[in-house]
Amino acid sequence: MELTQNVAKDGKKDNESVQDKLLALLIEDNKISAKSAAEKLDMSERQIQRLLKTMKDDGIIERSGSNRNGTWNVL
Repeated sequence: MELTQNVAKDGKKDNESVQDKLLALLIEDNKISAKSAAEKLDMSERQIQRLLKTMKDDGIIERSGSNRNGTWNVL
């Protein structure tokens, strides 16, 4: 059975490659919404929200401004 690049043996997407893709989106458009990012990465909005929270907790990104009009800053 051949596995695609971003799918681990257990069928879950590899978090590091997805995280890298999400970081690239945040750098490209720091006002991107979780919904837009989810559509571009073919994931659910909730998965993106979880990834963003993990990245915030790990000190990789931070949110400036309000939830509606704020921006993402890559640290």
